[in-house]
Order: sequence, then structure tokens, then C-alpha cells
Amino acid sequence: MTGDLVKDLAPLFVVLVQAYKVGGFLIGLLGGFFGFVAMSKYLDEAESWELFLIPLILSLLVGPALHFGLPVLVEDYIGAIQIPFYFLLVWFFGLVVGAWLGFLYYRKWQPRIDAWREKITRRTELERDKKTDVRTVREMLPATPEIYDVMDYYIPGFITIGLDKEGQPVRVPFDVWTANHIQLAGTTGAGKGVAAQMALTQANRQGEAIFIFDPKNDEWAPHVMEASAKAAGVPYCFIDLRDGRPKQINPLIGVSRADLKEMFLAAFSLGEKGGDADFYRLSDRKAAGAVAALMAEHDNPTFSGLYRDVMGLPEVKAAAGFWGAYEEMAELESINAPVIGVDFKEIIDKGGVVYIVGSMRNAPVMKAQRMLMIRLVQICESRDRLQKQRSVCVFLDELKYHLSKPSMEIFGAARDKGLHALIAHQALSDLRDVPADLDAEAVVGSVIENTGIKIIYKLQDPDTADWLARRSGTKLVDEETRRINRNLAQAEIVEDERTVRQGETYLVDTNMLMNLPKRVAVFFSEELPQFVGTSPVPVKKTFSAIAPLAVALPVVAAVADAPAPTPPAPLPEPEPEANEDLELANAIANVKDDSETLKALDGDDEDPPPKPAQGLFDVEFDE
Repeated sequence: MTGDLVKDLAPLFVVLVQAYKVGGFLIGLLGGFFGFVAMSKYLDEAESWELFLIPLILSLLVGPALHFGLPVLVEDYIGAIQIPFYFLLVWFFGLVVGAWLGFLYYRKWQPRIDAWREKITRRTELERDKKTDVRTVREMLPATPEIYDVMDYYIPGFITIGLDKEGQPVRVPFDVWTANHIQLAGTTGAGKGVAAQMALTQANRQGEAIFIFDPKNDEWAPHVMEASAKAAGVPYCFIDLRDGRPKQINPLIGVSRADLKEMFLAAFSLGEKGGDADFYRLSDRKAAGAVAALMAEHDNPTFSGLYRDVMGLPEVKAAAGFWGAYEEMAELESINAPVIGVDFKEIIDKGGVVYIVGSMRNAPVMKAQRMLMIRLVQICESRDRLQKQRSVCVFLDELKYHLSKPSMEIFGAARDKGLHALIAHQALSDLRDVPADLDAEAVVGSVIENTGIKIIYKLQDPDTADWLARRSGTKLVDEETRRINRNLAQAEIVEDERTVRQGETYLVDTNMLMNLPKRVAVFFSEELPQFVGTSPVPVKKTFSAIAPLAVALPVVAAVADAPAPTPPAPLPEPEPEANEDLELANAIANVKDDSETLKALDGDDEDPPPKPAQGLFDVEFDE
């Protein structure tokens, strides 16, 4: 050491100059980057932000300070020296690039690093569930189950609803099943029909009488229920109420005057609603009573057979509305059988399955649907309650097409009479689409309160989903609170510190209900709601499952001198709803008639020669 600081540091100055010349860009780069970081830390009021100034200070010392200061220090020793100016430009370019990289770090890289840190963070085990996110809720729901046969899980005394997430059967005791009304809800194609077929197949196996009202003509349900009836050893009856179908049933035979009037009031929607329109319906109700009294006097009354007698009643002449509805019933062949046809009482007493196809558009057919359902309720109510009676389950698919004032008794008083309902609809709005003599909100309340078992598939209506979510109850969840700041690069970042507070959410919320996979439902009962997977009942289609049994026509005598009757019009072409219907229509058209032709009864000695029958359903009545 010479004691001269400049001479002693000369080797260091040489190294710094060489480093400046060779790595000026890198030195400036580091200085610019850490200078931007130091500024960001300072604005964030971070602790020890000064430490990030050290690289910037060193860069400045090796850069401009060395470039301009070294020549001054060594000028007295070695004379004037000059460092080329472009080395300073290289250093400055590195400084700018470093500052730009610092900006990019805070603008793009820091948010990504925070997101990565969030993913790898191990959460505390004391944290509760969180509220669902519609973007990720499908990950929390079970997948559509593999196809299985529900009868593989059948146990007498229970109804298997479906399989849970672990593939274990979810069952309801049979006595709980018969003691409750069951509600099926969900959008079209979600699986309501599948759930109904699974449950009804098992209920039929355990001796319950099954009545199915199907206004949409399901493709598979008749075949499933026919196979179920055969397996249980009970009769299966298929009734097709649609226009153009043969005579199959007569709901008027053996019915009292009071019950007939109730059937008319329900089928024609003539009940009181409490409004001004009740005054105009009064004459219609009087006509219903008069027609009921007339029919009660006959052994085998039919709408078509008593057409002229009814038309002549004074009460009917004053009730245009009732007469119009009666005419529609008289023109509907399917319910104008000369004998009782399918006997509901016998099916209820001995067990069996009755499958009734109706309509969602044809008004007369819809009236006939309501009439048959009311007759079913009446028969169940008339049974001897001192003796144990067979349980009856009525499946009302597309409920809104069956609603009437007397039919609402099913959801109130009918359950203690051995009758319970399995109903299917899409949303709460369906329950508000009611006839004129019903209050929409009263119907909604009755259905909601009286269905103890609910099987809910995917919903599209937010109001229905919210109602069912509230029905599921609430659970405690943790709600997280975080602070979001804006850094020097104007990018938002989430602070590491988070605050968790206790909150509530529904056990099955609207996100879940509106995103359920196909054939996956939420099962509501006395226990906590749970997810169940359902599967179609395996079956082969058969013609007999969709073939209505035509009623044989009695021999009728005709007046000899009566004018020649007008040839009957041919049956209308059936609606091409399915290939089976076309085959059915062709088969019916080819059946030969075994009934005799009309004979004379007016007292003449000679009878006119019989006229050959033209078809199974060609019937001629006197003018």
C-alpha cells in the first residue's frame, strides 16, 4: 500500500472499467429492473424497500460515475484519458430495458405468480365448504350413471329410487311410499319418466294398483308397465282416449246421480271460483244436475246414446256451454262404449295396471281424462274403510292437463282412502296453468305442501330452482375476504392476507339444480337431500302394450219401416305420432265385426233383410 488511495485502487479501477466496457448493458439492465422494483415497494410502503436500491446504486457507480469520474481521478497520474461515449449509451440502453422488464414483471408476471401460489397453497383443514360457482359446479356433481336394471336392487317392502354417488341403492320403505304423494319435476328429457317407470314397476310388484294418465303418449312407458304387470301376474289394460280410437270404456255406468254431476263439473270446469263468471256458469251447473239425474235412470247410459234425450232437457237448452261440452263427449268414440269396458273397481280390488293415453291439445280428450280421474277418486272414496284396502297409485304425467277442483282432493283428503299420487311437471309455472274454477296459488300451495317425497331433475326455471334450494335447507360455509391493490404497473394484485367469516348457503343450491347431469336427480324425503342416479327399465317393445281392447257391441233391433240409415263415416286417420300407432290403426281396420245387424221391432210381421257390416266399429242408430 502506498498510502495514495488512487494508486492503491488502481487495480480495482481497471477491473471496473473492463466490466463497464464488457458488461455495461447487463449492469444497466440490473440497475433499471431493481430501480423499478424499489420504486414499487416504496409506493406500497413495504418494509426494507431500500434494499432494492443497492443494485441501482451499484449500477450507477459502475456506469455514469465511473464513465465521468475515473478520468478526473487519474488525470494527475497518467494524464487525460477518455472512455468512448458509446459505452455509456450501451449502459443507458440496458437501464431502460431493465426498467421495462420491471414494468412487465408487475404488469403480467406478478399476477401469474400469485395465481400459481394460490394453486399450490395448502388450505387449512378447519375451513368449511364454500359456495358453489356455476363455472365449476359440474365438478361437484355426480356423473350420469351407467345403465342398470333397478330390479337387480329390488327388495320386497321397499322402493328403490336410484343409486347414490357410491353406487349404493337409495330406498324408501313401501309404507312410506304409499303414505305420501310423490312429486317429479324437471325439464323435458331429464329423466322424470325413467324415475316413474322404476318406482311404478316395483310398486306393482308389491301389489299396488297402478293407474297411469299419460297425455303425451310416452314411447316406452306402456311397454315397461305391460312387462311389469306380466311379471306380477296382474292384468294390464291400455286405454287410448284420442279421437278416432275404438269404444273402450264407459265411465257413466253404475254411477250415482251425485257422482255423475261431480264428474261433469270437474270435466267441464263448471265449479265456482268466487267471481262474476259464476253467475253465467249457474245454468251450466243446473244442466249438469239434470243430465246426471237422467243418466242415473238408465242401466247403460252413454253420451251418444242419450244425445237426443239430453238435447230435449229444458235445463240443457238454457246452457249453451254445457251442451257444447256434452256434444264433444258424444263425438268421442273411446268413452262411449255400450258396456263398462275397463272396470276401474275390479282393477282396484284385484290389482293391475291401467294405462290411459290422452292428449295435451285436444280439448274433448282432456275433458275425458279429467272425468276418468274423478271417477277413480270416487271409487276409492266409496270403499269400506273398516277393512284394509289395496293401495292405489295414480301417476299424473304433465299434471297441468289433469287439474280440476275435485281432483285436488287427491292432494288433501284422498291419501287416507288408500289413494296417493305420483305427479310429474316441469316447473312451478305449470301448476299455475289451471282451469277457470281453480285458484293458481292454491294449487301451487297444495302440491308443495302435500308431496312428502320429491325427485327433482335438472331445472330450467330459476324460480323453481330457488324454491327447491330453499326446501333443501341451509349449511354453514366460509366466506373469504381479500384486499386487492393496484401496483406501479397498474395491474391488480391480491394480497396474501385473507379474512374468513362464517356464512350460510343452501345445501343444494340453484347452481346444482340447474346443472344436474341427465338421469341424475336430487331426492327429497324425511332425510337430508341426496343425489341419486336413475336408469331406464330394460324392456322390449310389444304391439299388445299399445293395443286398446275394443268393446264388443250388443245386438240392437231397429224399426222395420225406419228410413235407411246413412252409412257410417269411416274412422278418421290416426295421428302419426309413432310407428306403433300406425300399426295399431291398420290392425284395427282389418278386424272383422262379429255383431249382428239391426233388426226391426215396430210390430211388422216381416223384418227387413240384414245389412252386411262394414267394419268393427260401424254402428247405426235410429234417426
